[in-house]
Amino acid sequence: LEAAGRAHRRADVDDAVGFVKAAGLRHGWSLDLISGLPGLDRDGWRRTLERAAELDPPHISSYDLQVEAGTAFGKWYADDAAGHGSRPPLPADEAAADMYRDASRFWRDRGYAHYEISSFARSPADVARHNSAYWRPAPS
Repeated sequence: LEAAGRAHRRADVDDAVGFVKAAGLRHGWSLDLISGLPGLDRDGWRRTLERAAELDPPHISSYDLQVEAGTAFGKWYADDAAGHGSRPPLPADEAAADMYRDASRFWRDRGYAHYEISSFARSPADVARHNSAYWRPAPS
């Protein structure tokens, strides 16, 4: 989380998930994960997936970090940012692609349906309606 510039920590995630579960939300909840973060390797990513599975999410969105101009990461990792300061390096493209494949296999092996590019649902009732609106053709 620190490498991603986030102020919260793992304990904050655990607390938030506990509150969400205690609330008994009628429409469920989703856990977002980001692979391809600075300093992350496949072993670290697998540990992230295992820890995420312990939280028993009904839905997971698993994104690959995309470094875009004009964002904090774009500034930190611009081609001309020599050595990226004290920041750990980004994973190579092939390693990031492997992390995507690892996530897909990991969640499918646990019975989640891999629908859309980055979404996994434990059951049809757990499919994110918000995300689906972007992917379904609408009559014009």
